[in-house]
Amino acid sequence: MKNKKDPEQKDRKAFKYFLTSIGIVAVLAIIMASFILTGWGTDIFSEWRESIIKQVKTEEESLVNEENTIETVIELEKDLPEDEESATGPYLDYKNLTAEDFFPLKIIIPKIDVEKTVYEGHDDDTLKTGPGHITVTPLPGDRGRCTISGHRTLYDAPFQRVDELEDGDLIYLKTSKELTFSFMVTEKVIVNPEDVYILNGTNKRELLLTTCHPKYSAAKRLIVIAELIEVFSFELE
Repeated sequence: MKNKKDPEQKDRKAFKYFLTSIGIVAVLAIIMASFILTGWGTDIFSEWRESIIKQVKTEEESLVNEENTIETVIELEKDLPEDEESATGPYLDYKNLTAEDFFPLKIIIPKIDVEKTVYEGHDDDTLKTGPGHITVTPLPGDRGRCTISGHRTLYDAPFQRVDELEDGDLIYLKTSKELTFSFMVTEKVIVNPEDVYILNGTNKRELLLTTCHPKYSAAKRLIVIAELIEVFSFELE
């Protein structure tokens, strides 16, 4: 005659299977989360970067065949209006300046307690160390849209709170050569990753901060636009 199993023993066995199942699911969830964060996070700007490079190459090929356009651009750089020079501070001859004259520099955003080092470049390795200047955009203070990218949730998340910035808030870029560029926020926009047109500036001297939107997603790009208001030739206190 077969012995009947103790009901309590059956319950304990079922409970053990239940706990084991939960443990397996939890481990799989951790592995999946790690895969997503490291896979998407380290390549968070790659799609946009490829679009930017492709667009710049196209524009460069177009300019080679348009000498008049090139001459116009050169003339704009040579003839800086006196009123603009006096309004922003010391005039910088950008024709004789390179990225090495500016980067690495320090970005200071008092409103959201940000003080980080910005490096030249926007590849994955650079963005792991801090915000990076998109190399195909103008240098700080020059005509156009100098653009700096930064992570919002990974690698110390330098741009985690840039969505809190509002019109009138100040952003400072301080170089190692004791020049401080002061920008005032004028606008915030959300665009698709392929909308690289946002980097095309006018004759204004602007700064763009770019990061992914919403948090923990690379579906969109949050862009903070600021306009140069002054250049100081001394350190901020």
